[in-house]
Amino acid sequence: VVENEGPIYSLSLRIAATTSLEFLLLTSANKQFQSEEVRSRLCKFIQSLLRVVTTDEIPPENQEEYFSFQFTSSRVLGGMIGRAMNSDEDDGPTSETNSSFLLCSEAQDCIRNEVFPALKVSAFTGSEGKKGDRYDRRALCTACSSNSKLAGTIVVAHLQALLESLAKSLTDSSTFARLEALSYI
Repeated sequence: VVENEGPIYSLSLRIAATTSLEFLLLTSANKQFQSEEVRSRLCKFIQSLLRVVTTDEIPPENQEEYFSFQFTSSRVLGGMIGRAMNSDEDDGPTSETNSSFLLCSEAQDCIRNEVFPALKVSAFTGSEGKKGDRYDRRALCTACSSNSKLAGTIVVAHLQALLESLAKSLTDSSTFARLEALSYI
């Protein structure tokens, strides 16, 4: 259900499947996901959440339901990023086999090197041409709210970038984009 991004399944079913998979990934021990194929498919699921929260293309026939799907996806993605980026502070079992899937090397690589950088770029891009809620910013905000160390890192980095933008020009579009995103966080 979550792997098929076409209109085969209803958005309500995709929302339920996404939430269920989130629960499974956060609560099941990593040893439950030993298959390379399963790990690859789970990483593709995380990447698909990124596509959902960063897209501007909303199907005109199901807008309200799609917004609900984007909202759920932003919450799920943000929570997963916050948990994965919190791995060095994890107070649970430290062995990779006993911890969550999000702490295994494949998920860490996917989130730290692909999904999280792409989410930051999207969230700190200006609002020109974007309508309605910014689900990319909601996902980033959720990640920050579940990981204070991550929040501090993001805010400090973008405050420094904001200072550099302000030194160049007060009216630069990147200055406004950074202000918008930081105010959301």
